Amino acid sequence: RVLFRSENVKIKAQVETMEDELKQVKKRNKQLCVILAQGEMKDKAQVLLQVDELTVVKDELTEQVASLTAELEKEKSKNHALKAELDKLKASKHGK
Repeated sequence: RVLFRSENVKIKAQVETMEDELKQVKKRNKQLCVILAQGEMKDKAQVLLQVDELTVVKDELTEQVASLTAELEKEKSKNHALKAELDKLKASKHGK
């Protein structure tokens, strides 16, 4: 019986040690989870910021394209009018 009690005391001590180690591991895992979550939130925040910045750039470029398209149409109209005027002048010159 003394042998069993001695062995039982050793086993209980080992179990307590292992439980303490398990608590420490769980605590470290929890801390790591918090750190990872914070990192993911920072990544998400950075991605959202970049999306906002890119949306602003896209809107600016869309406005520029619209403006340049309008200018191009004006120039095409001018060019067409000048060509018509030139053709008219050539026709009247050949008519003389």
